[in-house]
Amino acid sequence: MQVLSALSTTGASVFSTVCDQGSFNRKLYKMLGVTIEHPFFTYGGKRYYAFHDNPHLMKSVRNNLLRYDIKYSNGTAKRQYLQEFLNNDLRSTIRYIKYKTFQ
Repeated sequence: MQVLSALSTTGASVFSTVCDQGSFNRKLYKMLGVTIEHPFFTYGGKRYYAFHDNPHLMKSVRNNLLRYDIKYSNGTAKRQYLQEFLNNDLRSTIRYIKYKTFQ
């Protein structure tokens, strides 16, 4: 909260926070009341949206797909689909991911 206070004194407009999914950050979001249904916290009368950074989210999805199928209401994400994406990416001249393997 000290950082948010300091930034507000400079006139900076802060709308969100971004962090990785480390246990400290997850605990902090929980303490602040951040949930999927309520993805923000309020401080100093202002609403701040809380995000996890995309590279870590993608890594988490990748790691879970290595172990489990992920079921959605309209289908299932499978390791096979991730492997097909990797194979296509390896053949492409424009790379979307830096990983050479999903092992």
